[in-house]
Amino acid sequence: MRKIVSFALRQPKINAYLRRLYSEVRSAADAVTHPATAVPEATPIDTRRSDQEFSRLTLLVPALSVQHVFGGIATALQVFTAIGESYTNLRIVLTDEAGFTHDKNPAFSGWSIKELDDDDAEGKVIVPAGDRWSKTLPICAGDVFVTTSWWTTSIAARIQAEQQTMFLLPKPQKYIYLIQDYEPGFYPWSARYALAEATYHKAENFLAIFNTSILKDFFQSEGYEFPLATHFEPTLHPQLKIRLPSDPSAKRQKKIIIYGRPGVERNAFPIIVMALKNWIAEAKPEGWTIVSAGEAHPPVDLGGGYTLTSLGKLSIEGYAAELSSAFIGVSLMISPHPSYPPLEMSAFGVQVITNKYKSKDLAQFSPDISTVDFVSPESVASLLGDLAQAYDLPSTPRSLAGDYPELTTYTDSDQDFRWLRAWVDENRL
Repeated sequence: MRKIVSFALRQPKINAYLRRLYSEVRSAADAVTHPATAVPEATPIDTRRSDQEFSRLTLLVPALSVQHVFGGIATALQVFTAIGESYTNLRIVLTDEAGFTHDKNPAFSGWSIKELDDDDAEGKVIVPAGDRWSKTLPICAGDVFVTTSWWTTSIAARIQAEQQTMFLLPKPQKYIYLIQDYEPGFYPWSARYALAEATYHKAENFLAIFNTSILKDFFQSEGYEFPLATHFEPTLHPQLKIRLPSDPSAKRQKKIIIYGRPGVERNAFPIIVMALKNWIAEAKPEGWTIVSAGEAHPPVDLGGGYTLTSLGKLSIEGYAAELSSAFIGVSLMISPHPSYPPLEMSAFGVQVITNKYKSKDLAQFSPDISTVDFVSPESVASLLGDLAQAYDLPSTPRSLAGDYPELTTYTDSDQDFRWLRAWVDENRL
């Protein structure tokens, strides 16, 4: 049969007929494909009047399962916990997760889990809302909402309007918007771009909390106005802090560690790979190890006998060990947020390559951070070559006092969001 089919396909008339048939079937299939008419993650959560009368702080986050609690969601939970010390009743609404059980995140084993249509309840409650068709969320006049990510904010803004109408409030109950990046930049010009950008308007209806002064300054430089806004600065993760090397300038391995996240466009993984290939082709270096941390991916052939080996998402212990031994780190972030890996690498004494973005320039943060004015394989490869050549030069102890106060604060301070509670209480009414 295989020979008969092979013979038939080699006949010009039969081949042409099959091609026409395929084209017609494909065109018919395309004709019935439905265009996108909604943005699923921003689907509104309908509300109903609660039979309870109490004050409550409600956090809207996409998910709470352990594998999702890092970066922005982890920071949102920290901020929510600090502000929540003023409240007896706390609620977390999961906008993307349709179901949640305590084994998905044992840290919340003391919280009740309710469905959207369940009766409202006091105490600490988690409500999965990923499946919200024909269901409603109970709200009361005393509900205050905390959001992060543009779509949770879009959902909260609609709930805020319904709350004002439902309870005849003289003005909207301000929600708290934790802004952790310029999120329209996550997308091409599109519906999602427009919806994300829209959340930064009508700022009189929310309190803005910015993740870093660098990000806040970017928004101001772009002409956004936030009548009530504050910010916090990052500090080194406490479990990394206890693993800092006693002498960051001690001799290290000939190792390059990159922050490799192929699935996150703003981390520019392809540019890092192209830069490594350029450097290897031009410099023909010897004896280096090149590893990638952040997101698991297949090995990448860099030429010249070198392979970029993925370590995936490391444990805190594993990450600290890599930072303690690597000489060069490469971490790009095509956005106004500084991102944490360059700061973490520099705290451990790694020679870091990252990028500027408008007013952002992390070279002011640490003597171990070098920044490219514009991001290209050539600009990154050039800095990489300079740093690699410096490996054989005598190392000198770092003197940070006075010159890099932000780095000193970053490594010596503990993150404490409790001051936010007083700021929110003072400005929300």
